[in-house]
Amino acid sequence: MKRLQIVLLVLILTSTHLFAQRGSNSRNVEVASNRVDQQELRRFEQVLDQFSYAMMTNNIRASRYAKHEILLVMEREINQSKVKLRMLQHQNAVTTYSKREPDWRIPRMESRGRGLAQNQHIKVAEVVHRLEKQERLYVRFNNLDLQRTGNRIINEDDHRKLMYRFKETMREDLLEDVAQANRNATANRRMN
Repeated sequence: MKRLQIVLLVLILTSTHLFAQRGSNSRNVEVASNRVDQQELRRFEQVLDQFSYAMMTNNIRASRYAKHEILLVMEREINQSKVKLRMLQHQNAVTTYSKREPDWRIPRMESRGRGLAQNQHIKVAEVVHRLEKQERLYVRFNNLDLQRTGNRIINEDDHRKLMYRFKETMREDLLEDVAQANRNATANRRMN
């Protein structure tokens, strides 16, 4: 009888430890992905500075190299947005068509009477809008040629405007991810 009690106690403690560890691991993954996003944004800003300096000094070769680097970062960010959209759509499909009973311990999202499914639709719509904006900016930036007349690059301002608009979409995405990680951490704390 004592052995059974000891075995049950060990099992309960182990499962409790694993459950607590699972929650902290998901939080660590979110924090790590936010750090990576911040590093990508900083790297993008550095490349933007290189591009601006090359255009300011009318160095067409360095400008073209920096523009190529910017296009690579833009492509990577667009691909990440596409992956995020697929994940949200999958979560939305699972949430909408799930046969499980709703978990009433999980607080409702910050909404005015909207349910979880409607909030998922809104998130998907926001990501789609941001993705479309990023793709439009990428195409416009890619199609804009660096033209030089005499000792000056002609369309310098157009390049800068497009670059900084894309940078703002990256910043919006990062801020949204940080806010989502904070909401998830708050919900996890409330559940525990």
